[in-house]
Amino acid sequence: MITIRSGKFKNKKLLTPDEPAPANAGVRPTSDKIRQAIFNVLMHNDIAPALSGANILDAFAGTGAMGLEALSRGAAHAWFMEKNPAVRKILAENLKMAGDQATLLTADACAPPTAPQPMDFIFLDPPYGKDLLPPAITALHAAGWIGAETLLIIESDATETIALPDGFETLDERKYGRTKILFTKRN
Repeated sequence: MITIRSGKFKNKKLLTPDEPAPANAGVRPTSDKIRQAIFNVLMHNDIAPALSGANILDAFAGTGAMGLEALSRGAAHAWFMEKNPAVRKILAENLKMAGDQATLLTADACAPPTAPQPMDFIFLDPPYGKDLLPPAITALHAAGWIGAETLLIIESDATETIALPDGFETLDERKYGRTKILFTKRN
């Protein structure tokens, strides 16, 4: 069971796909423990801008856990990109708690629409092992989602090697069991 860990939505449960992969499109919600660790870094580390009042993109949104956690902790607005219709239906239900603070986009992070503005934070948690991160980062940058100060929080399998596009650097890397988290910005 996935729940929001802190803030105004604390302890709210999120719907998740019941079907095993591939019917659920490989949705693998970030565990409560790892989400808590990520937000501890964001709240207590000088690599991150303030979360309060921030604009968020949850690309490869799945259940929306990362973006909803950010909204719960004070972010102003979050956009959620999800292209799978079955997953998007579950995501739409989860986003009801956020009201007009959440915008659901039927979009692929590797071919995104033009951004309304550069984001403060972007959560990227694509299906593991499909090498989607470099093309997604390049496409999001070209579409205006990534600005000079945008912090990208990337989740991958701990064994996966991530080749960031030119112009991006890793500021911090954490491993939690089989999960690796990169905190990345344009350099």
